[in-house]
Amino acid sequence: MPSDRTKFQYNHSIGKETIRLVRILSRRDTEDDPLRLALEEHAITDLPAYRALSYTWGSPISDTSSENDLVTILLENHDFDVFPNLHDALLWIRAHGSCDLYWIDAISINQTDNVERSVQVSIMDHIYKLAAQVDVWLGTVSEEHHPVEVSQLIRKMAANAQKKIGFKRGNHVFDHDALRRYGLQDIPDAVWYAFVAFFDRKWFNRVWVVQEVALSKDACVLWGEDVIPWQTVALCSDFLFDSRLYEQLSEILYDNNPTIKDAHVGSNSAGIVAIQRCRHDTLAGWESVTLDHITGASGNSAGSGILKTGGALLFLMLRLTIGVEASDPRDQVFGLLGILNLLLDTSGRPRTGLEPDYCKHSTAVTVYTETAMFIMEECGNLALLTAVADDADKQLEGLPSWVPDFSAHGPSMFLAMRWPAGVRYFDACRSARADYRIVDDKLLHVKGFCVGTVSLLGTVYSELATKGSFAQWADFMLQCDPVYKPTGQCRVEAFWRTLIADRDGFKHPAPETYKRRSTIG
Repeated sequence: MPSDRTKFQYNHSIGKETIRLVRILSRRDTEDDPLRLALEEHAITDLPAYRALSYTWGSPISDTSSENDLVTILLENHDFDVFPNLHDALLWIRAHGSCDLYWIDAISINQTDNVERSVQVSIMDHIYKLAAQVDVWLGTVSEEHHPVEVSQLIRKMAANAQKKIGFKRGNHVFDHDALRRYGLQDIPDAVWYAFVAFFDRKWFNRVWVVQEVALSKDACVLWGEDVIPWQTVALCSDFLFDSRLYEQLSEILYDNNPTIKDAHVGSNSAGIVAIQRCRHDTLAGWESVTLDHITGASGNSAGSGILKTGGALLFLMLRLTIGVEASDPRDQVFGLLGILNLLLDTSGRPRTGLEPDYCKHSTAVTVYTETAMFIMEECGNLALLTAVADDADKQLEGLPSWVPDFSAHGPSMFLAMRWPAGVRYFDACRSARADYRIVDDKLLHVKGFCVGTVSLLGTVYSELATKGSFAQWADFMLQCDPVYKPTGQCRVEAFWRTLIADRDGFKHPAPETYKRRSTIG
């Protein structure tokens, strides 16, 4: 039966001084009682205790298509449509929550008003920083998701991380004793698959959650009937990588059931790494921030030239979030500005000129180009170019060739790889300040040196990684001189070290043991 209620309409736009909070009203003693919400406006300088909700707008599970069917709830006694995942979260909070006042982006911001949307996104750092807690909603769970067992497993791995028991960092060979050593040998396969599915939820690979959790005073994950502290989930992720168990679990699960092709533990790890790094920086403050992960960054090599600026920090965060997704490609940048602004504010430095802008003239191409120019100007070198991906991996058309596509999710370029602390980065320019100019926001003119001549062209890296077409590369190597003169290494060694940027996951240069795996007939 059609409703005779009218659709909810926002009375007016709000600016930077005000936010809207959603009050979740108690359930009535009737069957099929719809969700009823009230909307309150509060000055940002005089806020009551509230929580912020972190969730995904679409389906929360990676292997399902996006749910487009909206669900109608009551907002101020008027009909208001929300996505099913938000509806499920609101039902959970009404049934379990100890707090009834929330900031929820889809309701607290008039999403059809691009001006209000831009203004409210620009104060996200205040909204999440001032919330008493951020509640993370991963989606509904059923018994087939083994919520109790998965929760227990997460807590056990977090405890192992704190104990740091028996980690074998240099071990690349399958360790059949690992599960027993960590007290995990009796976990059924069904629970392991459910555990993998937990970390495969879309929330973990969404760019906005980096800011939402990193800026929070406290954060908890709502999972089944349980509430798991965010730090416990983060420690569990740390354990998987510190112990290298994520590699072995993937192999175990695939060996036991080869039809399972997506059992890759840690496939969404980039989001967790970014959250934890940004959370550390926001808590520690500007002076404690280091510019690791940036080629030529200050402190990585003698005389390096990158200063700690807003542009350098934004570049760092963009590098940390490679592979983390946003439904609106502009949000790859906008979703990080709150963290940057908080760090600048707390250090007494002025905010950057970058502002979220969702108006029609603001496209992903213009946002990425303006961001690239800002980073180059602030960093004073061409380190930004290390983030430019192969054309095959780019998602956006119309980008100048020197502007990174921050929405690209293909394999990272070697120069953009994350490096262990204390290891010297690539620094071919000897940290000299770049001499460049940009014409019409499109053409980049630079000065450089001729260091050699390209003699052969072949398959690009992405095709090698996906299609395994290695023969042409091997043929090129065999055409080289037997000894690579710059290093004095034989051509085979110079070749395989180049392929892996002369490093493994934990150290540089790569160990000599890799030589045994590089025999070419």
